[in-house]
Amino acid sequence: MTGPSARTWLLAFTLAHLVHFATMVHLFATTGKPPQLHELIFGCLAYAAPVAVLLVPGNARAWWRRLALDYVWLSFAVTYYHRLFEFPERRAAGVFAFVVLMVSLVLRVTVALRRRA
Repeated sequence: MTGPSARTWLLAFTLAHLVHFATMVHLFATTGKPPQLHELIFGCLAYAAPVAVLLVPGNARAWWRRLALDYVWLSFAVTYYHRLFEFPERRAAGVFAFVVLMVSLVLRVTVALRRRA
């Protein structure tokens, strides 16, 4: 028995990401606090990246998937890094998430180096 395909995982990730995007739009609409310009630009790129991968033809998808996932990872890392300093009441969550992201970075680099060797 085999597990879900890479395309199925990508569809699930993209759907979850779009639900999160809708939640963020709702949050900004109901609080009346507009996002800052850099949040809007880089955040929308992070939400658009998985959708763009779905639209890329299959033969170029691997490269785009790597680029999109790296960008989404980077956006999470930057967000939680800033949370360490900007929101003292959320520092514990920021430390935890940032440590998890750094561990994932070490794992990703290790796997990439082993594949090249």
